[in-house]
Formats: sequence, structure tokens, C-alpha cells
Amino acid sequence: MQPFCGVGYITSDGKPWELSNALLRQSLASLGTNDLSEFGAAADHFIDTLPRDGQVVDLAPVLDNFFLENGIRFLLGSKLSDLSSRSRSDVPDAHTFLDALHSAQFWANMRVFFGPVARLVSSFVWHSYYLAVHRFIDHYVRIVIKTEQSDPSIIVDHGEGDEKHSTRIRSLVSSLAQYTRDHVEIRWQVIQGLMAMQDTTSTLVSNTLFLLARHPAIWAELRTELQAQEVKIWTASALQQVTLLQNILHESLRLHPIFGQSGRTALRHTVLPAGGGSTGNDPLYIPAGSIMMNNFYALHRQVFVFGDDAETFRPARWNHIQPGPCEYMPFGHGQRHCVGQNKSLSEAGYLIARMAMRWERLEPRDDRPWVGDWKLIVRNANGCRVGLYETESAQAF
Repeated sequence: MQPFCGVGYITSDGKPWELSNALLRQSLASLGTNDLSEFGAAADHFIDTLPRDGQVVDLAPVLDNFFLENGIRFLLGSKLSDLSSRSRSDVPDAHTFLDALHSAQFWANMRVFFGPVARLVSSFVWHSYYLAVHRFIDHYVRIVIKTEQSDPSIIVDHGEGDEKHSTRIRSLVSSLAQYTRDHVEIRWQVIQGLMAMQDTTSTLVSNTLFLLARHPAIWAELRTELQAQEVKIWTASALQQVTLLQNILHESLRLHPIFGQSGRTALRHTVLPAGGGSTGNDPLYIPAGSIMMNNFYALHRQVFVFGDDAETFRPARWNHIQPGPCEYMPFGHGQRHCVGQNKSLSEAGYLIARMAMRWERLEPRDDRPWVGDWKLIVRNANGCRVGLYETESAQAF
């Protein structure tokens, strides 16, 4: 994968990983990723574009597009369409960039899953795709490094006429430029940020709405709890106080973890205190070089942790369970847990809450069950086909 996305927090170990991880964490902290003002405005506009009369809509692809656009704005500071309108003739346009990004990721997946066989087939084609991605991102990284070294923010105009005003939004590129001027290093962080952000939050929202559409009583209960909140501006901290919303997100991630598994390689001979023997309670010897895989789908269905109904969507279970950090790991655990966890949960929570306030009913339009489509992330192969019905007096946040 490194020719495509370089050395970063996804693809490195040891000292390179420590440096990359620290750089990304510092940049995310400086951006204040719990601030939902910019995301909230984009989310409200997105909701306005959805059908409101029960018409069938597959939310999965439209959520993917929304979060991709939002992710690019977070990473590069502007909407994809605005970036494309400012690009030079030798820089790919938005459509070419998106096609190249998706194709480069597809062939990267093939190389991971099928190893040398896929590499023989994909090298030439993959090369052209990832170079197009590099040209697009490098162009805007160089602009940021050149023009924003003293002010890590971007001016964005809103409204028209007398209501026109400007605000300053910060991007990951502009924040990274405060720590390094190496455009290649910044490019790697941006691409790996895209890989981590592109489908993860959209899949979480899509999975959650898929479940809620099949549990109308929980949807109605969520609406009631949100309406009872005396909140004028919904911040990340305010959303965290809505117990049912948090329980719903936990339960969605439990049943359908975004990442199906994780692997670790033993750097030296070691002995785990348990996991061996016929009962799994004996010590387990792990030779150096062994790859240990952890399947989150199985982990999150342990009945001694989550109850005999572990296969059932029941958010209320989270009112009385507290699984340990190694029993529930939707964002991983330890040093390599997802650095964007808070950002993802806050944005997913805001969008679902906003939709619940806007839509009185959320109904399924597909009888097919959730079926895993396993790639770098795991998503529903059947999408999220629903019908939305707006309340007579939609309450705004």
C-alpha cells in the first residue's frame, strides 16, 4: 500500500509510526474536532436535500458522498467542487480525482488481500491511479504551505447581499503545515486521513439508520428524548448527554463494527496469560513473528458480556453493562486506537439526532437482511433503503 499512501499511522510501525501518530494527534487537537458548527451547517443542508414524502432512498451512497465531501473540506479546507474550479490544467479535476481515489483504494485492497498474484496484475494500472491522486493533493498542499504559513486557516464566504459574511475554517493541511513543510509528508497524512474518514462515519450512520428503520419504537423514543433537551446549539458535549443516542451508537457499533478485525505481529517470544488449552484459560505461547487476529464481530457477541440476546439490537442493554476495553473495541484499543474516534462519534451523533428531529417516521423499504461486504471496512452489501416522513412542524436545533 505504501506507493499509494506512503508512511503514516496506518502503514507504519515503531519510530515512524510514533512520529506520524504524534503529528496527526497534534494537528487534530489544534483543529478542535469537537466543534460541530461547520459540520452542522453542512449536515442541515444535506438533510434538506433528502426526499420527505416516503419516497424510496438508499441512504448508503448519498451518505458516502456527503462524508467524502465533508472529509475533503476538513482535510484540504475547501469543497471538492471549489478545489476543482481552481485547479491548473495539469492537475486532475474533481471527477478524475474521485475516480482515481476509488480505483487506487480498490487495487490497494486487492494487493493486501491477494498478495503477489494481485500485484502482478495491478501494478501498471494502480500506478496511474495513485499518481493522479498524488498530483491533485500535492497541488493544494503546496498552495497551503506557500500562502498560509503564518495563518493556518481559510476564509470562507457565506450568504449573499447584506447577509454575506466570512468565517475562517481550519484544515488538516494548514494545521500540519505548522509542524512540517515537507509536502510529501503532508500528502501521506492527507491520503491516510481520507482512507480513515471516507467511508467509516458514513457506514456507521448508514448501519444505525438501517437498524432504527426496523425498530420504530426506538426511533420514536429517541425523538422524544431529543425534544426534551433544552439545547439551543448542539455541541459534541451536549450530544453526549443524550443517553439513548449514545446507547444507539454503541449498539450499532457492537452489532456491525466498522472494522471487522485487526491483526498484530509478535515482535518477540511471549506468553499470554490465557487463551490456551481446551478451555482457553491456560497460558498461550506466542513465537516471535506470529500474527494474531482479533475478530470484532465475534468479540462483540460474547453472551457473558452482552447477554443471551447478543444478536439483538437493544440499545437499552448499555444502561446496565460496562464491557472492558478488550471486550468492546469498535475503534481498536491501546496506542493504535482510532485517533478520529471522537470526531466520528460526534458527527454521526449530530446527523442522526438532526434527522430524528426532522423525520417523524423512518421506515424500511427493503426486506433483505444486513449482509457484510468485507473490504478494508465492513459495510452492508444491501445498502440502506428507507422512506422518510417529515414531521408537520419540524423542530430545528
